Amino acid sequence: MKKISSIFFGINKAILKFIYSIFKKELSEEEWNKWYQFIGFCLVGVSNFLVTFIVFNVCVYCFKMDPLLANVPAFFLSVLNAFFWNNKYVFKENDETGNRNNLADHVGIVEKIENGIVYTIEGNTEDSCLRRNYNVNSLDILGYGTPTEMLLPCKVGRISKRSSQV
Repeated sequence: MKKISSIFFGINKAILKFIYSIFKKELSEEEWNKWYQFIGFCLVGVSNFLVTFIVFNVCVYCFKMDPLLANVPAFFLSVLNAFFWNNKYVFKENDETGNRNNLADHVGIVEKIENGIVYTIEGNTEDSCLRRNYNVNSLDILGYGTPTEMLLPCKVGRISKRSSQV
């Protein structure tokens, strides 16, 4: 399901980039996130219609319910469907990573920025610090700050491709 979703949204992003290029504009990450949310919202709306339509017709034609009464389960399941998909995908910040909700979970110190890559030292878990790097436009970077106090030194070591222990 996630692969189909990423293919679908990848196609939409390519179409939007093409449309923006016609108007000699570049599709920024922020604009794409807004479009991504809008497209997701529209898909949830279509799925709500389908849920309502199917449940209503099953109730009326299979269970011989009164059409007025058949609207109750159709509406209820449609609302549950909307809540689930909107909560899980549409209104979640940084939906592609799915782990932020626009809140910082730790802080890093920028060592340097070279060729569009930000190199950081980050205090993480288990009494360790990590060296990591990010694209300058990464959704993982929520902002920059200026330190006001001296920072404690970190231990030295090494881990994965994307991050290395300091």
